[in-house]
Amino acid sequence: MKSSEYFKNSSEAELMMSLSLGNREAFNEIYQRKWKELYNALFHALRDREIAAGMTMKVMVAFWKNRTKHLYPEIYPNLVKELQHELTIYYELPENHPDRVLAIMALAYLLLQPSQIKADPALFDCIEIWLETQPENRQDIFRLNVYDELTVEQIAMQLHLTEEDVKGELHRLFLAFEAYLKNTKP
Repeated sequence: MKSSEYFKNSSEAELMMSLSLGNREAFNEIYQRKWKELYNALFHALRDREIAAGMTMKVMVAFWKNRTKHLYPEIYPNLVKELQHELTIYYELPENHPDRVLAIMALAYLLLQPSQIKADPALFDCIEIWLETQPENRQDIFRLNVYDELTVEQIAMQLHLTEEDVKGELHRLFLAFEAYLKNTKP
C-alpha cells in the first residue's frame, strides 16, 4: 500500500484511481486537500457552522462510501455529486420535482465549481431563468463573478461600487437562490 507521503504529490486522477481501489491514504489526502474548501463554501452559503460542518462530514463520508461509483478522474465533479445529494435532503426537495435536479446541481456548482455552469446548457438555462427574476445590478454582479470569474475587487472597480456593496449583493443573490429552492416544492 502506498504511504500518505506518496499521495501528497499525486494528481487528482491518481488519487481518484487509488480511492476507487479502497486506498484510505488516498482518501485522507483528498480529505486534507478539500474538506476546508468545502466547509468554507457551505458556511459562506448557509451561515451556520454546525450545519456546514455536519454537511461537510456527510459529503466526505459519502465520498468514501461511494468510492467505486465515482465517474470522473477529477475530485470536484465527484464531490459536487455527493453535495447535490446532501443539498436535496437539506432543502427537502422531493425526487419527482421537475426543477429539483437542475436547482440542486446549480447550487452545488455555485458552491464548488462555478466555472462549470457554462459548460452545461441545461444548468446554464436554469440559472439564467432564475437570474432574470433578480434586479439588473445583481444580474450583472452575478455574471461577472460566476461566468467571468472576476473577484469582488474587480467587480467593484468595473461597476463603480464599493467592495462591501458587491459582497452584500452576492450574499443577497445566494439568499434569493436559496429562497427559490425552498419555494420549488410542489
